[in-house]
Amino acid sequence: MLRGNRGKIHSHLIKAIRILEDAGDTQSVLYGSALFRLGKVELAKGREKKSIEYLNKAIGSLEEELDPTHPVALSAHQFLLQAYEKVGMKEEADKHCRHIASVDPETGEGEPVAIYRTMMQYPASAMFAGQEGWVVVNFTIDDHGNVKDAEVIDGKRQKTSTKSALEALEQWRFRPGYVDGKFVERTDQRIRMVYELAD
Repeated sequence: MLRGNRGKIHSHLIKAIRILEDAGDTQSVLYGSALFRLGKVELAKGREKKSIEYLNKAIGSLEEELDPTHPVALSAHQFLLQAYEKVGMKEEADKHCRHIASVDPETGEGEPVAIYRTMMQYPASAMFAGQEGWVVVNFTIDDHGNVKDAEVIDGKRQKTSTKSALEALEQWRFRPGYVDGKFVERTDQRIRMVYELAD
C-alpha cells in the first residue's frame, strides 16, 4: 500500500511543480516545498541522483524566501546530506553538514544528535541466541561532523554487538561544533546504542 501511495504522491508532486513552473512561480515557498517533498520521495525510492537534483533546486528556491534556520530549509539540507552519503559523495555531504551546523549550532551540552545515521546490524549470533543488549560509546565528532576515535566504554554486550555498534556509528554524521565562526571538534561525546529483538 505504501508503494502505491508513494507513486501517487510522486505523480501529484510532478504535476504541481509543472503548474508552478508554467506560471513562472519558481522562487516561492510552495515551489521549494514541492521540490523538497519530491526529493524526499525520490530518496525513499532509492533514486539518490534524482533526489539530489530536486533537493538542490528546493534549497535554491527555499533560501530565497525563508530564513536559513527555518525547519524546512534545514531539513532539505539534511536530506541532501543523506543522498550524498548514499552515493559516496562525502565532500558534498560535508558542505551540507557544515551548513546545518553554521546556521543552527548546537550548544555542545547533552547527548549529540545525529543528522545522518545508518542502522546497526543486529549480530546474527546474538539474534539466534535471543540475546539483547546495549553499549555506551565514547567518540569525537570532527570538524566535518564525522565520527572518530570511537570506543565502547560500558554496556551489556557480546563481542559481535560491540563491533556492529562501532561500524554503524562510524558511518553516522553529527553537527560539528561551531564556535566564533569556526568549525571545531567535539570531544568526549557519548551515546547509548541498544540492540533488541522485536516483539
